[in-house]
Amino acid sequence: MKRTKLLKGARKGVATPHLRRRGRGKPFEKNNSFGIATRFKPGQSGNPGGRPRFAKLSEAFRALLEVDPTQRIVPCSNAEAIALKLIKQARKGNISAAREAGDRSEGKPATTLSVLDERNDPLTQLLEAMTLANGGQLPQSDYRPLLPAKPEEPNDE
Repeated sequence: MKRTKLLKGARKGVATPHLRRRGRGKPFEKNNSFGIATRFKPGQSGNPGGRPRFAKLSEAFRALLEVDPTQRIVPCSNAEAIALKLIKQARKGNISAAREAGDRSEGKPATTLSVLDERNDPLTQLLEAMTLANGGQLPQSDYRPLLPAKPEEPNDE
């Protein structure tokens, strides 16, 4: 006998309706005129202004950093309240709050990473260490070289 899982709120012995996903409705006929005035025209963007360049919190930081520090400020939005709290902490000497305020108002400074330094790559370092340990000579190997030897050029004499 096959057991079926009861739906939420269903009782034993009561038939539950068969749930299946239904279509989204009847499709429009061809060449319909419904909503023609509000449709996008060919080549027209759905978001002509584009994404906003700055977030509200960044704008609040910039606005509050321009205000005189002795002036009393009443925040009008959550973004201004958060920015005001961080700026007050930065004035008290909190370095991480000052860094966050600077990053939000002026953007994070560009960082560069140099992977080249005065040392050689690990393989070269290993060969140099092996050479020094062997008295200035590369260790001799009993194995054949991995690369085939270059063929000798014939002499024309």
